[in-house]
Amino acid sequence: MTHLTRKAFQETYFYKTELIKLCRQYGLPTQETKAELTHYIDQFLTGTPANKVAAVRTHSSKPTLKANQISLDTPVVGAGFSFNQEARKFLKVYFGVEKFSFTKEMAIIKRRAEATHDLTLTVGELLAQAESLRAHPSSILAHNPEEQT
Repeated sequence: MTHLTRKAFQETYFYKTELIKLCRQYGLPTQETKAELTHYIDQFLTGTPANKVAAVRTHSSKPTLKANQISLDTPVVGAGFSFNQEARKFLKVYFGVEKFSFTKEMAIIKRRAEATHDLTLTVGELLAQAESLRAHPSSILAHNPEEQT
């Protein structure tokens, strides 16, 4: 697509890979969630110059932590914590399970902390908040932009 209108964009379903290509074409941030990519393109198509469309979340340049470097007091943002195999190893031991899977609630909480640059959220608080959301689903899940993509 060489010229995309906002109306055509809103009426078309795009896969994430297509959104990334559009973001590259327009000079927009490309390494985000599908909902964030959609937001960037929509901003651009409503007249915001590409150089004014900023990524919602910033990514840490710190190396990712190993399992033995993670504790419940580890900050989720800015310390190198990532949802990866190392975090999974830590959480398998912490919960005493053979297999650990990250949850949608955990991802939502982590993304929100990244977007607001909340450097105080720890792994322990992340787990507690995720469990609370699972036990008592709230509007954070129903109205999450990720659910709309």
